[in-house]
Amino acid sequence: PGFLWVVGRFKSLLISADGEKYSPEGFEDGLTDGSKYVEQVVLHNNQDPYTIALIVPNKDTLKEYAQKRMEKLQVSFPKVTKVTIVIDVDVKKHMYMAEVVANRLGEVAVGAKEFSESGKSVIDAAAARAERQLLKMRVKARKGSVRAARADSPRN
Repeated sequence: PGFLWVVGRFKSLLISADGEKYSPEGFEDGLTDGSKYVEQVVLHNNQDPYTIALIVPNKDTLKEYAQKRMEKLQVSFPKVTKVTIVIDVDVKKHMYMAEVVANRLGEVAVGAKEFSESGKSVIDAAAARAERQLLKMRVKARKGSVRAARADSPRN
């Protein structure tokens, strides 16, 4: 019960199935420097037909992004009293799952669940699904109030 810290490589070159040698550091640096959502990356290939990348997401940045996305959703729908998001990782399927629950006037109004291979994409997809559902509710409520107003008005 402890931690494993990888501080470097035994060999700095990876060898592909066709014998081509390449340095993984440029790819790894490009992935970590190119995205604030990626904390660490390790490439591995031992003369296999494909290279494997182990990518560790930046949890704090993803959490911050999810919070901002939920705040945006709540601003767009003022009658929504609370918006929560749960993000989980299915290790066996290598998938992220995000579920957005929006409460409207104290009751659960919308539950939207999405799956994706990307942490940021799954947040966007679940938020977009919740937004579509809330828009449908808004349209139905407006149609209902228009129908009620027409029913109450005297006919000429």
